[in-house]
Amino acid sequence: MVTYDNREAWESLYEKFKPQRDAALEALERNPRQPFSQLTMDKIWELCVAVANEVKGNHNEITSGRQSSSFFPYSVVNADVTNQTVSVEYKDLDPIRYGIENVVYQCTETIEDIEHVFTKKGLGGNLNERNKVLSLRNVLPMLSLGIFQKGGKDWLDLCHSDVEVGDPTKSDPKQIGNAISLSGHLKISDSKPSRLTSEGHKSTADEVNEICSLLQLRKNVILEGVPGTGKTRIRKEVELNMGRPVIMEIVTFHPASTYEEFVGGIFPSSKKDGKLLFKYQEGVLTRFANEAMKDLERDYILFIDEINRANIPLVMGELLTIIESTKRTKPDTDRKALNDGPIDLEGEPWEVAVHVETDDAKSKYLRLPSNLYFLATMNTSDRSVVSMDAALRRRFAYFRIETKLTTEGQEEMRKALVNTVWKNELGAGDVFEQVFPVLVEVNEYLCEEIGPDAMLGHSYLFIKEDEAGDLNLDQVIAEMMELNILPQIADTLTSMNKTDQHSVDSINKLLSKLPASMYRHELKAPTSGGKSLDIAVTVTRITESEEYSDPKMLFDKDDSIFKFDLRSRTDTDLPSKFPEFAYIRHVVNGEVVILAGSGTLPSHELARDADIEMRKKWIGEKTITITENKFGIFAKDVRCNSCAHAGRMVEGRVSNEGPKRWKNKNGINIRDYYPDVKALQKM
Repeated sequence: MVTYDNREAWESLYEKFKPQRDAALEALERNPRQPFSQLTMDKIWELCVAVANEVKGNHNEITSGRQSSSFFPYSVVNADVTNQTVSVEYKDLDPIRYGIENVVYQCTETIEDIEHVFTKKGLGGNLNERNKVLSLRNVLPMLSLGIFQKGGKDWLDLCHSDVEVGDPTKSDPKQIGNAISLSGHLKISDSKPSRLTSEGHKSTADEVNEICSLLQLRKNVILEGVPGTGKTRIRKEVELNMGRPVIMEIVTFHPASTYEEFVGGIFPSSKKDGKLLFKYQEGVLTRFANEAMKDLERDYILFIDEINRANIPLVMGELLTIIESTKRTKPDTDRKALNDGPIDLEGEPWEVAVHVETDDAKSKYLRLPSNLYFLATMNTSDRSVVSMDAALRRRFAYFRIETKLTTEGQEEMRKALVNTVWKNELGAGDVFEQVFPVLVEVNEYLCEEIGPDAMLGHSYLFIKEDEAGDLNLDQVIAEMMELNILPQIADTLTSMNKTDQHSVDSINKLLSKLPASMYRHELKAPTSGGKSLDIAVTVTRITESEEYSDPKMLFDKDDSIFKFDLRSRTDTDLPSKFPEFAYIRHVVNGEVVILAGSGTLPSHELARDADIEMRKKWIGEKTITITENKFGIFAKDVRCNSCAHAGRMVEGRVSNEGPKRWKNKNGINIRDYYPDVKALQKM
């Protein structure tokens, strides 16, 4: 009879109850948003009772808790397979018997339409009732072999050594230790959140730490998310944060990827006499595994980019068996991962035949070392690639890399872009604050109308200065919109059958908040009606039909209109076709109107905060259209409370010379034209 007081004994349970555990996991995967249907609960509880029946009265006391001051030691003392009940002895209290109804009662809590495992709340009031909840909460992860553990992690993999959980310095290495909570909830992301909230935002540093922890725990991790979230780029950070030196091999999967290329197979080679020779050649994985097997000091990460672009069951074959974390072999300098013929290693039986010969001694058998990790990427928005089957999904931990194009990601992005073309435009009121909020609104719309897999990634903004060449920032952003962001949105709308005019117009309306110099293209809905083959959303150039009135014609006819020479107030050359003057007309009581067609210079460092905010408001309202380098043109007349105010708005800064610089067609400035305030107010 096995005594369950060491790691090896507990490990044997995973294989012994594999059919029941697989059935429970498959039930969860069939209905992930509401995991506690009656069928799912039956499968999970059936596994719990079977494990309890195996270890009852024959295992070391389990101790776990949320903090070192509140440990909960318990033992499984009985299990009734017929009635499907489990009895747990908690501390020195009488044994408590649980059935499936108790599990459903205390383990289900609905949050945003998702049923979570393990409510965080006790029953309150009666101490004994609270203890019942706590003891059941703590024993369930062990009984379910990790299914009731956050993220579906194997319960035993939380142990530091043998079956010790929590404090690795504890003197007794065979006791499952303390200072750790084995509760938690099944982590299932909402498929359609209503808004992008701060709860879902993680910094890149947090993501890297979680990925490293998952790799060390599960060995196999898939980074999933929409295109442009930095899934491939983050591998470099993971490499630096694994805790040991890392050797990384990179391979990209594609529809033509084969088992022979990845694992190994028979390939032809020519001899010196010109004859063909067919021999077994190791694939990328096998060569890498051989290196890892002989290295006791370093970790090896095989990075598989675009893993779901290949036919995974075909490419990986029987590797699905031995990639599991519990089926790895300890590295050994005297051993290879790939061997001729089977090798019997005591306590490490897991190897698979990757090439079979009539003579078994010539067959190729592969083992995977425990210091070999699989880190892969998968785009969730690409509908043209192969989906992952349940068997593969179960062997990988999935970690979603979220887009930083959210309100909560703005400050992190501001810091991350300091070494890009944005570096001089990241302050308050700069170009970054004109562009980023617009892209956030677009993402919120896409998330609400289609789902999180339709959102834009943040990597589009990472443009280096040498990539920009001679383009200024406005031109770079316009090119980014035309060549990257708009095509991505168009493809998403088309693939999700959201090609109606309303959807297209809604996104165009959001994007039109960008300055005109950055938004030169827009989305176009397909032709409706008839037998047109135009069925996709496309990107088209905005027709520049808006014509600004020419205030110079009015100026030449009316001596009560005054102009301001913009060329004299800037050291920068004006953009081509940009107005050289701004024009005003007096209205009443000292108020003036800046005439449509007038130019306006970029805000200067000497500008008043109130004027900067007013300019931003006018830009948002399309009163001012931005052309290049923040130069603007008034698209319509706008009233100012004085000629001095008008001067500040077109000059971009405070200036005591303002009134004298407004001159009419006769060269008379506005102050001389209206010699006193009373005369001005009479006009």
